[in-house]
Amino acid sequence: MNRQAISVSDLNFYVSRMLKSECFLHDIWILGEISNCIYQTSGHIYFNLKDEYAIINSVMFNKEASDLDFKLKDGIKVFVKARIDLYEKSGRYQAYISKIEQFGTGDVYNKFEKLKLKLQEEGLFENKKQIPTLPQKVGVITSSTGAALQDILNITKRRNSFIGIYIYHTLVQGENAPEEIMHQIKQANKDNFVDVLILARGGGSKEDLWVFNDENLARCIYNSRIPIVSAIGHETDFTIADFVSDLRTPTPSAAAEVVFPSATLYKDKIQHYIKTLQQTISYDLAGYQTKLEQLSIAVTNMYKQKIAQCEQKYINNLNQLEKLSPIATLSRGYSYVTSRSKIINVADNINVGDNLNIILSNGEIEAYVKKVVKNNV
Repeated sequence: MNRQAISVSDLNFYVSRMLKSECFLHDIWILGEISNCIYQTSGHIYFNLKDEYAIINSVMFNKEASDLDFKLKDGIKVFVKARIDLYEKSGRYQAYISKIEQFGTGDVYNKFEKLKLKLQEEGLFENKKQIPTLPQKVGVITSSTGAALQDILNITKRRNSFIGIYIYHTLVQGENAPEEIMHQIKQANKDNFVDVLILARGGGSKEDLWVFNDENLARCIYNSRIPIVSAIGHETDFTIADFVSDLRTPTPSAAAEVVFPSATLYKDKIQHYIKTLQQTISYDLAGYQTKLEQLSIAVTNMYKQKIAQCEQKYINNLNQLEKLSPIATLSRGYSYVTSRSKIINVADNINVGDNLNIILSNGEIEAYVKKVVKNNV
């Protein structure tokens, strides 16, 4: 089959010639909003010019840029004088800007600020939920084919591979993206598997990230029972989703660093706690041992004192008994008389002819009563 075909470069050259031949496009004024503005070290300025429905790549070279009396930034509305041409190498047509006049704040930027203020006044930027310091399972809401997921998985593998990861695939740009993201947030809350969610998307233009400025999505994030960490775009990118999330991180990699604690760090902490606990126990045991020894000494001294008191009391009682003892009386020259094992203390109890026992200090004397003399007292 014979086909007539041209190369891609020939096609781009042809389209470029057509644009150059259109005089209307040589010197045209365009009204639009600046976005994705980048100042190069060469002095060239690259940005997008857009309205609510369309966008065109634009460049202002350093010669023309040096005449600007104000600094370009995202969100301002401008009039630009431009030449429209095709950049053949990439196949993109763009505006080559020769002059820029400031018109005011852009409609898209105003819409963003209006929604931001509205949600802030409703309190959606407050009442942040606590991000768990040691989650058991983490959910990631992002495109399963995007670089953001790979960045998170790489960081996770390095920091802590013991934490489970659940991936909730969704579109992260385009008209249907907000609805899909909301669906996955609700699904994660329904599943109730994870302790924290990461809402992630890699870098892109302001237009690519605009889906994260959706009001319904913002309310869905705020109403999530599970805390959400936003990781959208680059460090300089801010979206409404960032403001309503429980924690904003500048990149997906940064989110992984925050959400996934270092296993090595926790291992070191645990070892430190064990060592500290052992030292505390040893110190406490030493203290208790000292107190026990002191108590033992005190109890011993108390009992020694008590025994000494008892011994002294015993000696005192013994001395008192000795003083009262008949034996002590006998040792002083006294004696006592018994008859039929009964002590005789009056003459009335003795009769002539009775046998008596006279008890002395060192013996006994048996006697026979021959006569009884009674004293009249």
